[in-house]
Amino acid sequence: MIKLKKATKKYGDGSTALDGVDVVIEDGEFVFLVGPTGAGKTTVFRLLTKEIELSSGEVEVDGEDLRKMRKKDIYKLRRKVGRIFQDLKLLDNRTIYENTAMVLEIFGKKKNEIDKEVKEVLKSVGILGFKDKFPAQLSGGELQRAAIARAIIGKPKYLLCDEPTADLDPETTWEIMDILRKINDDGTTLIVATHDIDIVNSFKKRVVKLLEGQVTSDKEGKYD
Repeated sequence: MIKLKKATKKYGDGSTALDGVDVVIEDGEFVFLVGPTGAGKTTVFRLLTKEIELSSGEVEVDGEDLRKMRKKDIYKLRRKVGRIFQDLKLLDNRTIYENTAMVLEIFGKKKNEIDKEVKEVLKSVGILGFKDKFPAQLSGGELQRAAIARAIIGKPKYLLCDEPTADLDPETTWEIMDILRKINDDGTTLIVATHDIDIVNSFKKRVVKLLEGQVTSDKEGKYD
């Protein structure tokens, strides 16, 4: 479970990114986080991975109060909470295989285990044939698949997706969303921040709307 209770985040310049947000997301849910640029979506993601701290309120992930988490334990949280960044953050000087494998290398897995798991996850997102290519050699949709593979290779319990279909053509957009749907069907909790209202309304999942740092709507089905 993910829980935000009266979550407030103020920055040093006086701006308020979140203002008393109350949200509970149960394990296994698929939730769309919507709202205009600057509404607070990315701030929510950064709080859930402990990149930033709350100014006041509470934030819990899987029953753990992140305010009390020690710095040396943050890596455990980030193994549990995977993230797909809007700018992908793939390393240009590494192949798609290497970009994905480095996660398991950090985990300390053996080489043969890494090879097996990387090939399995690349196959699952449809880019095993591109494993030896570098990011610059891939299309936008292929890059997004690579970013998904890297995010799920460690089998996170929660997956945060920041505009996963931005700048993709309609056909590729739906292919990416189908991959995310299957990841959710396999038990991973998904939170997808998006501006694509057609996707939100087609999926008919829970929609949490943020506006100026506050939750203005939280319901199943449609964004309106």
